[in-house]
Amino acid sequence: RRDRGRNDGVGPGEQAGSVGESGSQRTAQRRAEGNGQQNNEKALRRQRQKERIKRYERLTDTTDAQKILNSTKYEGDIAVVPEELYTKQMRDAAQEVEDELGVKVIYFKGTLIREDASRRMRRTAGFFDTTRNEIWATVGSELFEPEQLVLHEKYHAFVAEKRADVMQTVDKIMEQFDVDELEALVQRYVRAYAGVYDNESIEDIYEELLADAYAGMNRFGDTPNATQYQQAV
Repeated sequence: RRDRGRNDGVGPGEQAGSVGESGSQRTAQRRAEGNGQQNNEKALRRQRQKERIKRYERLTDTTDAQKILNSTKYEGDIAVVPEELYTKQMRDAAQEVEDELGVKVIYFKGTLIREDASRRMRRTAGFFDTTRNEIWATVGSELFEPEQLVLHEKYHAFVAEKRADVMQTVDKIMEQFDVDELEALVQRYVRAYAGVYDNESIEDIYEELLADAYAGMNRFGDTPNATQYQQAV
């Protein structure tokens, strides 16, 4: 933690918020605004998911993921989505990744389970495979659009190619945002990603949070969340 304390020369009223407005009032207002935004997001997600179900309902022929990916580190039955069923957003995201990184994007339908660093099998919505130079993303997520999952993995690809610096970005966020709020959010990611990484470090956790921010993904469905850091990332 970089404890920056109070800003020099800034009075308590400026530091804490508008003078005459109590902390509880601000918290209540923020919570109300957040709840309204969450309800709107949930309604939009449900509508988009219905549209995806209809778009991909004819993809019924699935194949063992081990055969498709040629690895025993995968399980499940999946179908690769043909390009003619891509939405414009999916096509644009795939083209963007290929143009910028030379990485191929593959969208899939079905259940894909992948071995993590602790050798446990976990269901995955997307991943970046450095050996295959591919990004895989599901079209069946209840929370995220396929193109968001692609952008999340694109950030991991940026880091792998040293085109993004995780700790430099975290420092930038700490300069611009509330540090305690960031740390509380980081702890949620620590719990969510427990066991995913081998010799897990805090930088791994930061990277997941920044990847969500880059893709505009609200992983926990409430506020504050990683999307507030999107511009900084």
